[in-house]
Amino acid sequence: ITRNQLDTVQLRVAVLGYTLEIHDSVAEFLAKRGYSRAYGARPLQRTVEAELLVPVSQLAPGSYSVRAGASALEFSPAV
Repeated sequence: ITRNQLDTVQLRVAVLGYTLEIHDSVAEFLAKRGYSRAYGARPLQRTVEAELLVPVSQLAPGSYSVRAGASALEFSPAV
């Protein structure tokens, strides 16, 4: 489910001029934060928006590498 959400995000931001290289650690990070015992994976979309889409919207269009840090996602220019 998380990988499907990330694939959708990549397509959405590509139209806006962003290229995201999303590492596997990001999927794990978002899956852990977006899962609830009570609601399952329902909160995942909101987590993806808050943790990934909002920070991307604050960056200039371009290519970025996204990795999971200890408590947040880290964005760096892709080489």
